[in-house]
Amino acid sequence: MELLPIIETPDKRLTTKSETLQEITSDIKLFAEEMKEIVKAKEGLGLAAPQLGRNIRLMVGYFFSATLTALVNPRIVRKEHQKVIFREGCLSCPGKEIDISRAEVIMIVAENLDGKKIVKKISGVSARIFQHELDHLDGKLIIDYDKSTDENVS
Repeated sequence: MELLPIIETPDKRLTTKSETLQEITSDIKLFAEEMKEIVKAKEGLGLAAPQLGRNIRLMVGYFFSATLTALVNPRIVRKEHQKVIFREGCLSCPGKEIDISRAEVIMIVAENLDGKKIVKKISGVSARIFQHELDHLDGKLIIDYDKSTDENVS
């Protein structure tokens, strides 16, 4: 199977807020599987639908374990106050690495591909991956942090 191309900056689809998914169709499930294959092939940690040109609230990543998980309509419902600065890269911003301060611990809500609600507290690298991919769903890129100040920390 040929992998879908990853959209790179300055493509406008990367800076557009994604639409809430109203229904998890077989097309969405297939697309999520394709996203997982791309993450594996690129040896990445996560991927959001806008990076493949679809502005829908769907992302995949290593959010809970060593298994790639797809999340539909994900959101953060609580952030712990402790922040950690870490250098991040992005498949949509090749060659760029930016120091970004993010919450160390977050509480998230999402749905899996079967429509089951997921509520979890995640931390460390998993929390960072989630926040990075959620940024994509909101039209924000790592390069947006390059000239930002602490008040713009996600």
